[in-house]
Amino acid sequence: MQQARGHHLCPWCASRLFPRSPEGLQGSAEIRVMGNGVAYAAPGLVAHYVEAHDYLPPIEFMEAVQSSDTVA
Repeated sequence: MQQARGHHLCPWCASRLFPRSPEGLQGSAEIRVMGNGVAYAAPGLVAHYVEAHDYLPPIEFMEAVQSSDTVA
């Protein structure tokens, strides 16, 4: 959603830089999802944090992701 000029490195992967994907440079943007009239924002690497590091986002964010048609 919000593309940055730089990039964010995963704090748990010893500064591992993520490769460019079809969507752009990973770690260089944030996503937003709407839920219950609230816009939630998260780093573009949030899926990586969940999959690789067992990060658990706030329950409200997860509910908004699961109920939303649009994640940008």
